[in-house]
Amino acid sequence: MSKRFDEQAREIDQSPIMRDIAANFYRTLSTHVPLSHSFDILDYGCGTGLIGMHLYAHVKSLVMMDNSKGMLSVLSEKIERDNIPNMAIMNCEITNSRMAPESFDVIYANNVLHHMADVTEFFQITRNLLKPDGYLCIGDLEKEDGSFHDDNSDVKHFGFDEDELDMFLKNSSLERIKTERYYTVEKPLDAGEIQKFPLFFITTRKM
Repeated sequence: MSKRFDEQAREIDQSPIMRDIAANFYRTLSTHVPLSHSFDILDYGCGTGLIGMHLYAHVKSLVMMDNSKGMLSVLSEKIERDNIPNMAIMNCEITNSRMAPESFDVIYANNVLHHMADVTEFFQITRNLLKPDGYLCIGDLEKEDGSFHDDNSDVKHFGFDEDELDMFLKNSSLERIKTERYYTVEKPLDAGEIQKFPLFFITTRKM
């Protein structure tokens, strides 16, 4: 998966849709999470940092984690260009990051979950990394028919429904605070019609 994203990094970074998604994700997160300049935050699957660039000025520290060197290279250029002092890069998967438990006040991931084979493991790891009462925020696809991606070779789930999300949260002792639809991607079909792919945003808290 990382190779494909390496190749698409600059294209994704300049995409108006991806920028709009990031802005709406940040807006939703900041509505439901009481952001603080004392917060340490992890952006998992950060890509080129489109969400983090909205966020870093409002928090203490922001760890940007991704397995794509191409994505992180673009992000590194932004950090250097804007002289961002509180944004650190980690090129790894969260499953082998070896970070200390209870390191973060907030962890978020956008459009990452449907690429993960073991979603339960992800929720359990992130819960362990959260400080007491910390927030986990997830944005991803609502259940779809597999046509969102042109290439499904690295797609593990065609979106998620609320029952699936509830199961993951229950197994990980995370409390759902709110779920909402925060964006809808519109893709043109060959016949000229538009197919809509809603994205959900779920705010959870460590119990």
